Amino acid sequence: MSKKLYLFPLSDLHLGSAQCDFEFFDYWRKEFEKAPDNKAIYCLGDLLEFPRASLDAYGVTMTTHDALERLIELLEPYKEYVRYVVTGNHEARTMREHNFDITRSIAERLNAKYSRSDFFDKIVEDDKALVIYGKHGTRISRNPQLNMNNFIRDMSDIDANLYLRGHNHYCEFASNYRRGFNGGDRRYYAFTGHFLGYDGYARNKGLPMSQPSFLRLTIDKKLHIDAKKYYKDEVI
Repeated sequence: MSKKLYLFPLSDLHLGSAQCDFEFFDYWRKEFEKAPDNKAIYCLGDLLEFPRASLDAYGVTMTTHDALERLIELLEPYKEYVRYVVTGNHEARTMREHNFDITRSIAERLNAKYSRSDFFDKIVEDDKALVIYGKHGTRISRNPQLNMNNFIRDMSDIDANLYLRGHNHYCEFASNYRRGFNGGDRRYYAFTGHFLGYDGYARNKGLPMSQPSFLRLTIDKKLHIDAKKYYKDEVI
């Protein structure tokens, strides 16, 4: 690559929840705008929170229509950078219960590629390719390190350079080196953070107090990847 590439994976915004942290999302927007123009966004699910009787105790504040329109309003200024939108478990529930594929609607409105399950993407510059695999995720562990170990093991049969996953609300980054015919290569793994306050679902379920957070991934011309973590308690 002739210049660095900046990736901003975005997941678990939960727009429509009373615990959705608009202040921290505004911080994400400012950091994205400050980054050089060679950048991309991957939307990895649970961008919206939907009204449902069993979730009323957790404070859903918008109709599905209003949450969708607000999300498009927030992301439309950056739609040229959105490469993929993938379904999260909250969007999947809306599909099951109402036969409405809201992830497809988001992707179409943002003119981005769409997937109901997972995706592969390839970024090619200067005859070098970076293969990215993304999925919302399924596993949750109370221990971030155990969760990362499970993630790396789960990805052992998927061939990519960078693996992205949301869902567990952790903001973590790891890598390992795999031996191969031509020496080997390094694989990178990222949990993409969240924008949801603790007082709500997480507290009622007794889950760890995970601060709202997000990642900025920087890829250099040798395809080495570095991560900067943004935790709300450290930056705001």
